[in-house]
Amino acid sequence: SIDEASYSRNVKELSRYAADCQYAMGIGDRATVFEQDSLFHLALVRSSGNSALISICERLDAKIQQLRIAQNLPDDELSYYLGQHAQMMTLLKNGDKEACKRMLYEHITHDLTSHVGSRNA
Repeated sequence: SIDEASYSRNVKELSRYAADCQYAMGIGDRATVFEQDSLFHLALVRSSGNSALISICERLDAKIQQLRIAQNLPDDELSYYLGQHAQMMTLLKNGDKEACKRMLYEHITHDLTSHVGSRNA
């Protein structure tokens, strides 16, 4: 889990990666989107201080990148997931760890149920 002190130490780095993802998406630079997304996720995992999780994620990063590229998500879906970065950071800042866990699960599993439902309404 990420405690308040860890969040405070890493918020600038996480914010920069999240903003860089959004900017790259805005200019259509998917390569940079994926690079910054990877850096965001790795920084978030490192913030946990969980050495086993950090090691696993660092080893899997290249494979995860390949999966992200292969998914070739439409721009609106990719933007939706990138927007979750800022939402997760807000939840962490506000101490709402349970809501952050739920969002992180959705983010990782790409559960679009609420997103697709609201988009088609």
